[in-house]
Amino acid sequence: MKLRAFSLVELLVVISIIGILAGLTFSVFSRAKDQAKRATDAAQMAQIHQALQLYRYDQEAYPPALLGYASLYTSDGSVVPAEKVRGFLYPKRIGGIGDMKPSMVSSASNAYTSAVWPNIDPTPLGPGEDANHRQKYGPGVTVSRILRRTDIDIDSALGINENINSEGSGSGDRTITSWFYNVDGYDIGKVRLPGNGTRIEIHYAPFWTGWGLTSGNANDDPRQLGYSSPPDNTIITWDSYFREYTGDGDTLRERRDYVLTLSGSVKLIDSLEISNKSFRAIP
Repeated sequence: MKLRAFSLVELLVVISIIGILAGLTFSVFSRAKDQAKRATDAAQMAQIHQALQLYRYDQEAYPPALLGYASLYTSDGSVVPAEKVRGFLYPKRIGGIGDMKPSMVSSASNAYTSAVWPNIDPTPLGPGEDANHRQKYGPGVTVSRILRRTDIDIDSALGINENINSEGSGSGDRTITSWFYNVDGYDIGKVRLPGNGTRIEIHYAPFWTGWGLTSGNANDDPRQLGYSSPPDNTIITWDSYFREYTGDGDTLRERRDYVLTLSGSVKLIDSLEISNKSFRAIP
């Protein structure tokens, strides 16, 4: 009986075909997984918009932060897990802490971080435009907040301190670092930097210009949530977790960042555009 076997060439051809099919299948599944995660985040951002409108209806203003700030238990000084915190939107207006956590974020619920301001729009000032009309702080400045003297006195009377690293002195209000939960991916966002570094930057801020963060001005950029009637294209927050980079960490010009505007729309925006201009980008 004559037996027939595969030749080496035939075997290599079969292996090559299997490899090609496996690569195509992996690519399809990878794209489907990416699209599913992006759809989840877009839905979360739409829900955040609804919660913000409820907050504004109740309080007649937008909150200083979406989730809120990481804080300490009053009993033993350990960090309150994010799912147990009482923030501005959660749990009263947002169904679960997972709705404040983008799909690409993986972190312990009690992990916290500081954040810096994002990039300042490098576009030259226009005729008659004042520098105070632009974003006041850039990545070299850590985001801070005011701790009111009344809150300090209440904590002192109770013998507690709920604020992380808020030590200081003085008889008046105190400026302290704003600490955010790592899972809070819409107040803050993680981005890569040239040279493969990373940073955590603020993506939600009621005021961000020189005038807005001080006394305000009728000629200021109106696209700030702290003003009484910001326009519909005012940026609430953006999701930078799907941003793509070169091998050296430079942001690619691709429409991969989701941006939420005051109108309630969730749009894809050019990643390089919002990386460079931040709050001044036009969705």
